[in-house]
Order: sequence, then C-alpha cells, then structure tokens
Amino acid sequence: MAGSHHHVFANPYGHVFTLECFAAAPGCVALGPPSADFSWFAGTSWQLAICAACSQHLGWRYERDSGGGGFFGLIPQRLQRSADGLA
Repeated sequence: MAGSHHHVFANPYGHVFTLECFAAAPGCVALGPPSADFSWFAGTSWQLAICAACSQHLGWRYERDSGGGGFFGLIPQRLQRSADGLA
C-alpha cells in the first residue's frame, strides 16, 4: 500500500504502530463497523482486526471507500506462523 509493505503511524493518542500490509490474513477477522475517522491510508475505512482463535488485536482491516477490495495492516510483533507455515 502506498508503494510500501512496511509503515509506521501514530494514532491521535500518540501510540506508535508499525504495520505490514497483506492482501489476505488467514485466521484474522474484522470486527465492528468500518470507520473513516483517522484512517492512516487515504481513501480507506478501517475495522479492528483480531485473531479468530484468541481475539487478540492484530491490527486493522482497511476497505477502499471507492470499492475494489481492501487489505490488512497488521502489527508484525503480534503475528505468528502456523505449524504448517501457511499463516
């Protein structure tokens, strides 16, 4: 996204997040209604992205406001590879 896989952002409260962008994120689910408030990627709305197994916050799911799909912006320190190496 925006020409890079790796991004660093701060939210309105000053918390800094490092994100990596993925087209798909097996085991990750979007939670809540999409919001355009304070979106880090222009022209997108976001939802929280959590682990489907344990509900830990993993990052955000971004949907393009113009349609055409979306992507996940995930916090790399919170990600783990599955035993089969596919996720």
